[in-house]
Amino acid sequence: MRLRVLTLHYGADAYLASARDINERYCRRHGLDFHVRVPRGAGSPWMKVPAVLQALADADAVLYLDADAVFVDHERSPEWLLKRMHGAAMLIGEDFKPGVANTGVWLVRNTPSAQEILRAWARTPERDATLFTRWPLDEAGFNEQVLAAYRADIELVPRAELNLVDGDFIRHHMSEPVASKNLKLARERRLLAERHQWRV
Repeated sequence: MRLRVLTLHYGADAYLASARDINERYCRRHGLDFHVRVPRGAGSPWMKVPAVLQALADADAVLYLDADAVFVDHERSPEWLLKRMHGAAMLIGEDFKPGVANTGVWLVRNTPSAQEILRAWARTPERDATLFTRWPLDEAGFNEQVLAAYRADIELVPRAELNLVDGDFIRHHMSEPVASKNLKLARERRLLAERHQWRV
């Protein structure tokens, strides 16, 4: 199975380089495609949905990571995530509130159902223009218009499994100031480099 890991980086904050190095090394170790898209201009969270649709064109599955999400367990294979899907089209972790998804880390298989979910998600601002400016933007669109409508095809897992700030596989440094992300992701990289004896 060809699994692609995709992330979007916009801006020049220091944590982006740390995250890229960490994730690139994980993907190289496990034979995964790793793609970093750098949108022009300021960028928008809404870019993630069409980017994943495009990435699915020649992949069996795509794991999307926000720019502040990194693999912290480099021994663990991504196969467990695919198994955790239980045949669903999409796997996504909960946010701080149970039953509500956080769209910073999610996995989709290349199936008609997954593509339908993504296209419906991309169209949500057409039905509610406030989603272009109302935080949390794409996440609000997903939770308000997509999750319930496609619940049978979406595996929503506890945030401890996929989206936890102190997760033990993928750590998502959401809701933190940039200065904190710079420090924490530099530390994550340093600890992983020591543990795995990376040449840096």
